[in-house]
Amino acid sequence: MEKLKDLHESAKNALKQLKACMDIINKEKYLDIHEQLRSATIHSFEYNFECLWKLLKMYIEEVHRVPVKPATPNKTFRVSNDLEIVSNKELEILFDSTEDRNLTTHTYIEEVAKKINKRIPEYYETMKAIVSRLEV
Repeated sequence: MEKLKDLHESAKNALKQLKACMDIINKEKYLDIHEQLRSATIHSFEYNFECLWKLLKMYIEEVHRVPVKPATPNKTFRVSNDLEIVSNKELEILFDSTEDRNLTTHTYIEEVAKKINKRIPEYYETMKAIVSRLEV
């Protein structure tokens, strides 16, 4: 259970970093480094995505005593929904975030990065809501 608490704390800290990136990315004084800020925001999103699905997997297995097999993000999200840890709407957003994470992890296409960057605030709000609901 200690590992779960540590992972939960890491997820909360990672969300703070993602929020900080989102807060500064569109400020006028940073327009000259906008591309680097977008890249940092996307990287932070990828890290948060990994933290969230691994936290949910551990939470499901330790608190609900349900194995998650195969151990993939989408399987973890489905089981989370089955156990009513995440809502149907959150599940859809998590599936979308999986697709976007896969796109940003394996390739870098600027137009794709711009589109994903616009969706990150919704992903952030969803991740934050889920992490805050988990009682660890």
